[in-house]
Amino acid sequence: MAFAALLALAVIEHATDRVEIDYSALKVRFYGEAALKPEDGSDAARQAEKRARVEAEKALSFKPIERPSSYVTNYYADGTVRVYLETSLAGAAPKDLTFARKDKVDASAAGRSGVIFSMDKNAKPAATYQIVDESGAVLFEAKDMAEAAFRESLMGRWLKSPSEKDLAATVGPNPVRMSLASAGPGKFKVSRGAWDEAMKESLPNLINGQVALLVP
Repeated sequence: MAFAALLALAVIEHATDRVEIDYSALKVRFYGEAALKPEDGSDAARQAEKRARVEAEKALSFKPIERPSSYVTNYYADGTVRVYLETSLAGAAPKDLTFARKDKVDASAAGRSGVIFSMDKNAKPAATYQIVDESGAVLFEAKDMAEAAFRESLMGRWLKSPSEKDLAATVGPNPVRMSLASAGPGKFKVSRGAWDEAMKESLPNLINGQVALLVP
């Protein structure tokens, strides 16, 4: 499936042959197909596009929180119409997710502009995840964020070999950096001491979703 990535080295997972998850752009892209029907007459193309959209959304494993937008429509010689759509990855988050606060916090006094998590080679991208310490105690998870921040940028953008410009666009000019180790699906481990030290300056950035997750 040839979808164009929004970043040169976007972190993309192909969930099925019709669905891809772009963890860098925080988008889900997918497509559906339908055949032109002669009985639809001059309205055949529009009706086929509508049927293709319906088929496309059936390929998703979740209900979008916003109406998917189409970005490419292809017409083939055999009368098939294929419509490519995308929607926010936030729609894939658990529907019963609750948050500690609704609005973003004031981060103007924070000593840092964002947070960079450097992931190990075993890390798998996820829309939501937990950060735990050596004992397994949860240090941070989605519900600790501001809801407005989560809807906008989830728990951060996953990037591979980003340029300094890419990083600055995501976490600003002065981010704090930490290394995380995979501890299972959607769970990453860090030393409690390193966490406490880093969060003295950057907890507001974390709450506001100013996070980049770097994969090797």
